[in-house]
Amino acid sequence: MTTLKEVGEFGLIERIKRLCEAPWASRPRADLPLGIGDDAAIWRPTFGEDAVLTCDVQVMGRHFFPQMLERADLSACLGRRCAAVNLSDIAAMGAQPRLALVSLGLTEKIAVETVEALYRGLVEAFTETGVQIVGGNLTSTEGPLFVDITLIGQAKAAQLVRRSGAQLGDSIGLIGACGASAAGLAILQAFSPQDWQALELATCHPLVRSYLQPAVFLAAGRVLSLYAHAMIDVSDGLLADLDHLLKASGVGARLVETQIPCSDTLKRWSIEQKRGLLETLFAPSDDYSLLFCAASDQKQAIAEALHQEAGVSVSWIGEITRAQDGYLLERTDTSLQAVSPQGWKHF
Repeated sequence: MTTLKEVGEFGLIERIKRLCEAPWASRPRADLPLGIGDDAAIWRPTFGEDAVLTCDVQVMGRHFFPQMLERADLSACLGRRCAAVNLSDIAAMGAQPRLALVSLGLTEKIAVETVEALYRGLVEAFTETGVQIVGGNLTSTEGPLFVDITLIGQAKAAQLVRRSGAQLGDSIGLIGACGASAAGLAILQAFSPQDWQALELATCHPLVRSYLQPAVFLAAGRVLSLYAHAMIDVSDGLLADLDHLLKASGVGARLVETQIPCSDTLKRWSIEQKRGLLETLFAPSDDYSLLFCAASDQKQAIAEALHQEAGVSVSWIGEITRAQDGYLLERTDTSLQAVSPQGWKHF
């Protein structure tokens, strides 16, 4: 095992460059006159399309477990998860991701093989989604390791979807799960060192997999860009992120408890943990599902398009109401309960 101190900054950069230029990685493109290797990259956007930019930082001990850097397969999984966090933001705008800048904060004692495994996961995830890494930065840190990614996408301006377009009477749709990642995180937090050693990604608990390997709904986002009035990805929790959308749009909402999706696995886990099902579904949870609003008379067309073009289904979980009507949950007995937009808070 070789430490970063032994190979140095430029030795690591050369290894990263080789990974990015591997035969299986994204190939050079006509819209990229200059990629890795200079002071900056050069991108030539498609005429008539808007650039879409996002960034996200993942800090060890805050956003991911230190144990994920102790095995090559888990380090690669971490790389893929870091990519998914950013790809989900692009999906929520209905755009296509194109370029990535990756910055790493590393300690000099970290094994170079660990960094390479993490970076391989990043490159694999980005290659699968048509993204090319065009640069970034390396820095030493005495604090926790971090991965900081800037992702650039593009789309026709008329097809970009914001949070602020929800309209009165819209139906609220959800692509993916809610609460599963929070449950997976809780399971991992109870892991012993032996549990981490025995963890196999292919056969681990489905809820753990929801946390470690979140789905990215890029194709669904592009389909929804033709229909949705407003959209957001669920990175803080269902209630919190819907609240962001409602405030941006100046509207209210009524959710229907019986229509909120919940897998049998999540139900069983909630019972085992003696937690209420709603507590589980509404927990702060980074599921990276897509939450959107669209005209009610388009529901069937949307469901068919999502199935045919993206291979996913949609759950219709409520409707948009007037702002003065508030944020409500229709319970199983049809009574209405005011909703508190609980969710993840960084500070």
